[in-house]
Amino acid sequence: QEVSPDIIIKLNFSPHALRLCKKLHNRGIRPAVTLIFTTAQAVAAISAGADYLFPFLGRSDEYGLDGLQLLDNIQRIISRNGYPVSVVAASVKNIHQLEAAAVSGASYAAIPYSLYLKSLEHPLTARGARDFARDWTAANHKDS
Repeated sequence: QEVSPDIIIKLNFSPHALRLCKKLHNRGIRPAVTLIFTTAQAVAAISAGADYLFPFLGRSDEYGLDGLQLLDNIQRIISRNGYPVSVVAASVKNIHQLEAAAVSGASYAAIPYSLYLKSLEHPLTARGARDFARDWTAANHKDS
């Protein structure tokens, strides 16, 4: 049966999921492997044919690991070997992690909407917008 190329099957990391990942990949179905907490897990998922990896940054940090270092290690392995896989930074908890994920080369980030909105804010941007509005108003009142 034909599966749309728009369909991505998300699998929780496990030995069973790796076998399923390989089968899906061999049938032309794009698998994503989530719950990645180590570089070895990422390499195993890549070897199994994953099209997407979901390393968990924030949850790694909660367990005393360095989620950003994990992401950086995964990105370096992918880049050095030219693997055709995209990384989705997952369990992103704050703006620092979001920006570091972007700098590391993560293709995507799975974030809560509230973090997205927060990432668009900065006090200097708000102050600059107020200054521009004030200057515009002042310039337009001079001509009146």
